[in-house]
Amino acid sequence: MAELIQIDGSRGEGGGQILRTALALSVISGRAFRLTEIRARRPRPGLAPQHLQAVRVFCELSGASCSGDREGSLELVFSPGPVRPGAYRVDIGTAGSVTLVLQALAAPLALAGSSSQVVLRGGTHVPWSPPFNYIESCWLPFMRQAGFELDVELERAGFYPKGGGQVVARIEGGAKPKALQLIERGELKAVEIVSATTPTLPAHVRQRQASRAQVGVRSSGCDPSVQLVKLPAASPGSVVAITGRFEKTRVTTSALGARGKSAESVGEEAAAAFRDYLDRPGAVDERLADQLVLPLALAPGSSELTTVRVTEHLRTNVEVIRTFVDRSIEIVGDLGQPGRIVIR
Repeated sequence: MAELIQIDGSRGEGGGQILRTALALSVISGRAFRLTEIRARRPRPGLAPQHLQAVRVFCELSGASCSGDREGSLELVFSPGPVRPGAYRVDIGTAGSVTLVLQALAAPLALAGSSSQVVLRGGTHVPWSPPFNYIESCWLPFMRQAGFELDVELERAGFYPKGGGQVVARIEGGAKPKALQLIERGELKAVEIVSATTPTLPAHVRQRQASRAQVGVRSSGCDPSVQLVKLPAASPGSVVAITGRFEKTRVTTSALGARGKSAESVGEEAAAAFRDYLDRPGAVDERLADQLVLPLALAPGSSELTTVRVTEHLRTNVEVIRTFVDRSIEIVGDLGQPGRIVIR
């Protein structure tokens, strides 16, 4: 066996993104790795169900040999074979995020020789991960711009704590990654508010969410359109997503409902995040900066992004990418401040 890449899972941000990035780049590069101290500083360290399901689908699609693939494991050794496009299912079995697993699978399957379909079941709208609205309205258009062709469909929403949502992703093979220059926003062209609730919640909840989000967005001088949506789902839940379309970029901010949280609070939370983006320099939000580094590190030529906020998550992700990809990736800017990412 070739020498294993050694990765310390407790470094930097220390979360599950280290695992997902390592899995994606391992199957793309064909390089095996050993990941130790997996989520070691988390309240429940080791592989959680969503991480374990990610490992298993990557084993399936690449014929990898693997050890340590069990719940709670602090160490994983993963040795991939070539990516095999096809039809795959990922059932997390909890409200663990399917959107994070989808983001990890997108580049490896897009670079394969033919198309694939992935059905993912679990949490589609859960805390600490991008909701499906963000994937559809923000991440997906940029992935296409970077040369990765895929479509996503929400068949059923999955809210915390029950989950049970389902997303179908269709990923074209033969991708040719492209460098991007996302430095300026340009003129704001449109703002769209989506307020969605599951059928068990009364219609006035989504109306109240939308009305409060409208007020919060209009305070920045924007005149948004509003869409009220009833989402099929396995359990009650609500979401507000606000998308700003600029001449050269776009942003989506969001907020989720929760027991004891008023509809007005959900709308205001999404609007406050949108105003925060407007008030800071940078072409992309902090999550998108993190999510685009991997696909852009695979593209020939140079890419450059400006972001509203440098995060520890971004720094950690870049460290992992550098261990697999021989590219110069520079982050200019202090933690928590606007910054610039240059990939040469």
